[in-house]
Amino acid sequence: MLDQTANAERSALKAHHLMRQTGRPPEGILPAVIESSWHRCLAGGPRLESKSEYDPGRRDALDLMRQRNKALVDHALPIMETLYEQIANTQSMVVLSDATGYILHSLGDDDFLAKAQRVALSPGVEWSEDSRGTNAIGTALAEKSPVVVHAAQHFLPANHFLTCSAAPLRDPYGRIVGVLDVTGDHRRFSPHTLALANMSARMIENHLFCHAFPDAYVVRLHARPEFLGTLCEGLAAFREDGLLISSNHSGSFQFGLPENRLQQPSFESLFGMRLSAALDLASRAAPAPCPLLLHNGIRVFVRIEAAQRRSKSAAALDPAPTVDDRNREALNQAFLPLAEEAVSSRTPLLIEYVDAASGQAAQECLRRHLGRDAVWIDFDCAHAPAGEFEAILNRLAGSAPEPGGSAVEILFLGDIHALDQARQARLVSSLQQSLRPPCRELPLALIASSHGKLKRHVARGAFRADLYYRLAARVLELHGRDPQCGPTSGDLHSITRQAIESTLAEEGGNVSAAARRLGISRSTLYRRLREG
Repeated sequence: MLDQTANAERSALKAHHLMRQTGRPPEGILPAVIESSWHRCLAGGPRLESKSEYDPGRRDALDLMRQRNKALVDHALPIMETLYEQIANTQSMVVLSDATGYILHSLGDDDFLAKAQRVALSPGVEWSEDSRGTNAIGTALAEKSPVVVHAAQHFLPANHFLTCSAAPLRDPYGRIVGVLDVTGDHRRFSPHTLALANMSARMIENHLFCHAFPDAYVVRLHARPEFLGTLCEGLAAFREDGLLISSNHSGSFQFGLPENRLQQPSFESLFGMRLSAALDLASRAAPAPCPLLLHNGIRVFVRIEAAQRRSKSAAALDPAPTVDDRNREALNQAFLPLAEEAVSSRTPLLIEYVDAASGQAAQECLRRHLGRDAVWIDFDCAHAPAGEFEAILNRLAGSAPEPGGSAVEILFLGDIHALDQARQARLVSSLQQSLRPPCRELPLALIASSHGKLKRHVARGAFRADLYYRLAARVLELHGRDPQCGPTSGDLHSITRQAIESTLAEEGGNVSAAARRLGISRSTLYRRLREG
């Protein structure tokens, strides 16, 4: 095994040498996943000579990012501590990141943590491929699968002393929400580390699943009863009426369900009996697991955990449209509920558009629908004079009088990517001041738009990372269209379909989850898709 590790490192060093000579990764020398990552880095990542310098200003955003990922952090920390106990005193650390590669927390040997901080492997720093080149966190996110990056397989030479093993973390709906990583000195590499990271990641995912559906029935299942309660068990959450809300990977596999299913089956279609009947059988069998037959004839053993609370009806998880809903155009637009929720919760919303027409159409649609019951404040970040900017800062600080009395104020920062560095710094300071105790939310609702992904502007050094993280609490991407069919200010249907397609893609094709996230019914979503 030591020979294999040494050979891998020599091959990676040779590949680095050839890449510097030819300008591209050599073929057949590196593992396929590393070679693909190097290609991505050359196309849009950091330069080879880049140094992993740590920007202390990013720590200002750390508490905010931890709060946004509170469920992930809360369920991951105990498991991270258990994992660290198994690798303590091995020149290693355990790292948790969010879905962008932003490091939320780390545990490790003190001397190794100091070494890692010299290359900015610390909480408050983003380790995506765009920012840090090939590394286990960023590459696991890019590949959506577990990965090991050993020594010189890292794109940046500054990181060659590291060996990293990382596994992506998925929420109960299959969306990637973070990465669990074990990083250590490359001279202490163990091929078993990735297995430990994978097992710990599955534990975190199961914890997230079991706490995500307090009003549902959670079914634990496996073909062998002794595997119930282990990492191998299937988990499935059902509504009171028997409709499947979600299932983990093992549960979907045992049900024989495809990964990107468009419709959610019922308990009866999966088990051949109603949920109420299964509950009766399970209660009679308790404390032993109850044997049931799946629709494919396979016998499984189940334990059913009853709903913890009844404060919400099952219908609230997937509401049917009312007559008033059908008569209101705003609620039939897929992206409007996202904006409405952001406004009501005072959570910043970032809209990223590809072509100017779609960006302008989105802005006009939001102004038309959200501005009816609120005070709408437009600010053009590219062209607004200094006096208007000072007024915006006063508004964020809550020191300016409200022009609408008790009405909600919505501040729209158009083309935020064009804001100059000096104004970016002042805007960060103003937002930071607004959220200091005893204040817990902004004095107004904040929506910003950007031409292209704002993270790209951050990577180029044209936009502050700490400002990005304050604006991107929720992100809506508007994909471009061909010029001849690009959306106009009146073409709300095009924007709606873009929002639906984007959300469906993020939800892995799960229509029920996409509908819940958009705040519309499944029937409305299907109708919008059929309208093409």
